[in-house]
Amino acid sequence: MTSENQFVDLFQNLLKDQKAKQAELKYKKFYEVTNIQKNDINLFSILSSIKNNEIVHSQFLSWLMNPKETHNLGDLFLKQFLSNVLGIDDQDFINIENEKTGTKSSKKIDILIELSNSIVCIENKIDSNEGKTQLSDYVDILRKDYPLKEHKFIYLTPTGQEPSNENYIKLSYYSIFSILVETLNTKPHEFFKLKTSDLIRDYTILIYQDIGDTKHKFNHDAYELYFKNKKLFEIFDEKFNITEFVKDSPKLIKIADTLYEEFEHIFLILNEIGKSNVEKKIVEKLTIEHLEKENFCITYCNDSYVRFITKTMKEYFLNPSLRNGWKNGRWLFSFEFFFSYAKDRVEFQAVIPSTTKELKQYRSNLEQIIKEIEGYDKHPFWENPNWPHYHKNTDLNLPLVKYDDSKEIYNLISLVKPIVDTYDNKFENYKNELLSFKEKVK
Repeated sequence: MTSENQFVDLFQNLLKDQKAKQAELKYKKFYEVTNIQKNDINLFSILSSIKNNEIVHSQFLSWLMNPKETHNLGDLFLKQFLSNVLGIDDQDFINIENEKTGTKSSKKIDILIELSNSIVCIENKIDSNEGKTQLSDYVDILRKDYPLKEHKFIYLTPTGQEPSNENYIKLSYYSIFSILVETLNTKPHEFFKLKTSDLIRDYTILIYQDIGDTKHKFNHDAYELYFKNKKLFEIFDEKFNITEFVKDSPKLIKIADTLYEEFEHIFLILNEIGKSNVEKKIVEKLTIEHLEKENFCITYCNDSYVRFITKTMKEYFLNPSLRNGWKNGRWLFSFEFFFSYAKDRVEFQAVIPSTTKELKQYRSNLEQIIKEIEGYDKHPFWENPNWPHYHKNTDLNLPLVKYDDSKEIYNLISLVKPIVDTYDNKFENYKNELLSFKEKVK
């Protein structure tokens, strides 16, 4: 147990931490401009069916971007978007359209922004994947219809997924959220039309709470603060209330009270998430950091799963543009760490998701290759043969509480790396076949 004097030292160090002060200011501004409250009425939450409706999101964003619309923002949001995303600061607005079709095509572009020197195409995906030739088709359309303009292409998704076409830049809804918060901070509410202010606020909260990994990314500084000062946070319980042992110490009570005062808005976030969930986010963050240091590519993550592949696999056999059984990721194969908090253990496995009809043969061919790998062992997921797990390892039984330790996570990755290398080598031997499979389903 940490002594009183040690708590005092930790507390004084935290008060000197400029990064912590900047984080508190960021969250204070967010709470001020959104006035976010538990059980608050939110128009977009009430109309929950629109949450995953790409057309509605595109229409609302177009409305915000259009200086000629009725929101009383002028070109504020548009300029912030163009500057932050594309580095465009000096072009005049001409027009913006939704569901724009080319002169010789029936294909519809979600958002098309025409500027004095540039044409900007935004393909917006919420709960669907890109079509087989969709992105390249839009490139062809714009080059034919706007030959004298500079062409800019944006692929907007909840988590900033990689587009299949190299002409596009990836953009996440976290970036949209950040620009909206900037807009709200730039133009005080009293200068908005009343309904506009409420609509932007509600939409900003919707993205924060429900779209992609926005909440996780925005709350990153709060997690960092907790992680760096975990010993100090021992004076708080699971819900960040003062613990019993603190109540007998006037010195520690004063520290706890001052922390609440100095970092009020960080505590609002930590209280909302809960101590155990913050711990899970830290495990997820550290696991991703170490995997990326080892040059692995993250395919999907949350506070229970971190899925990844090697760079060579990404290059020659996985096609992210194809729809398959993953709800939140499109890769046909992934390695996976499953953090089983209920059982207090980590499981590792290789996974193929359920597939659409057009991908069944691809999957069958892939399974035949995996069967040749030494140590092959197939485990149905939830007794469902359509979700096989390979090399399922339930023997990584180090208690999860240790995994907030960076060293422990590094050791975990080192433990499974030989298995990953075995798969990588086998797939490399079948490189030509895998490329051929891939081409057939494009």
